[in-house]
Amino acid sequence: MTENVPAPRAIILWNKEITEDRMPRHGRRVTEVRVFDIRNQPHWARRLSSSRGACDADWMQGDPRSTPMGIFLMMAVAYGFVDERVKMEALREFARIEGQDVWANYLLRELGAPVDDEEEPDPEAGPSALKDVRTVRLGIVENMRRHDGEKGPAV
Repeated sequence: MTENVPAPRAIILWNKEITEDRMPRHGRRVTEVRVFDIRNQPHWARRLSSSRGACDADWMQGDPRSTPMGIFLMMAVAYGFVDERVKMEALREFARIEGQDVWANYLLRELGAPVDDEEEPDPEAGPSALKDVRTVRLGIVENMRRHDGEKGPAV
């Protein structure tokens, strides 16, 4: 069993598809996601080209976009995942962050994936987690529309 990571020290690392010139570009789909304690990252993690989390000054300071759920939704909305397997693995990685297992396992269950949590899901947690997901997603989409001059992605 992989160890849980304290949320304030969590760093989320990921790779996106590579273009022909071998450079990641905005809009490429996510191919791999890993979560580590920022103080204990394996050497091989340097091959993951994108990062958010404890490496950012605004991490866990109140902006829902600077939370694990916000980062997952940014990946899903702004980039997408290369396939369902990568999306499920990403959710399992996010569930390892302390305090993030409720929403991540809720989404895994909703997507039909088996969940290895030890506790029965709280019936009240699902709707609350889903409300939080919608709130963060709307913030990400709104931010992208401002950045893209009101064009924004189809939601």
